[in-house]
Amino acid sequence: MKKTISILLTIMLISIFMTNNVYVQGAEQVKLNVNKKTLYIDSTYQLKVIGSTKKVMWRSSDSNVASVTKNGKVTAKDQGSCTITATVGSGSGSIKLQCKIYVKSRLNASSTLIYCPMDEFQEIQITMKNPKKNEFLSYSINSSSHVEIELGENRDNTTTVYISPLSKGTTTITFNIVSSESNLSYTLSNPLEITICVGISVMDEWISKKTLNEVFDIYVIEGEYLEIMYEKGLYSAKSINLTPPQEIEIGKEYKSKNIRFKYKSKNEILYNVTDLRTESIIK
Repeated sequence: MKKTISILLTIMLISIFMTNNVYVQGAEQVKLNVNKKTLYIDSTYQLKVIGSTKKVMWRSSDSNVASVTKNGKVTAKDQGSCTITATVGSGSGSIKLQCKIYVKSRLNASSTLIYCPMDEFQEIQITMKNPKKNEFLSYSINSSSHVEIELGENRDNTTTVYISPLSKGTTTITFNIVSSESNLSYTLSNPLEITICVGISVMDEWISKKTLNEVFDIYVIEGEYLEIMYEKGLYSAKSINLTPPQEIEIGKEYKSKNIRFKYKSKNEILYNVTDLRTESIIK
């Protein structure tokens, strides 16, 4: 009976001393300097084993998110999470310690999808995390014919961006961090993309065939079926066919393939924006 109690106590003690990646070797506690760490892309952090002088082997569960050198230096590469494992010692006497790494983008936006009606400008805020000396925000526009961009003042590493509509359509603004040192400029990784749809408001509930085509480049054939063609490629496109009612009632809502539509007149059909987004026809 005493032997059984002794074994149980030993198991309980081992369980206690191995909690939270802490191991006991003799009088020393073996552990990592941190058990979890949040890093921004392109930043580094030095992991260390405390309480042991044995050789350590380091490994990352996803080197695309964060890599680790043979000396325990972690480099954040892309958004996501991974686990860094340190194997201390070798053979049956080795122990494994783990640190959870969370990698975040250095650029964040108040919104990455903007609906901009033709009669008013919009604004968004871009925040740069962990800024360094000589770094500044840059941007490029996929199609400058649709919008005009102006960078406002920077407060607490947050820049206000003003968006003025020029013509109906969809365009993309790409923001990046540019570093200028010793008269040499270079662009850092992980750009931030903002999609702007000019000619439609975020409050719009219904959208016409004309606006679908001009803003989202979606083609609608209204005949025996209401065929909506989207994500058009060079040789193919996705499409969905809605079944119109046999008898038309102006203003009444109809539904087909989870998409609501209604007739503004016999010659003009409006489609529900929320349903089109839900079905991933518009973004």
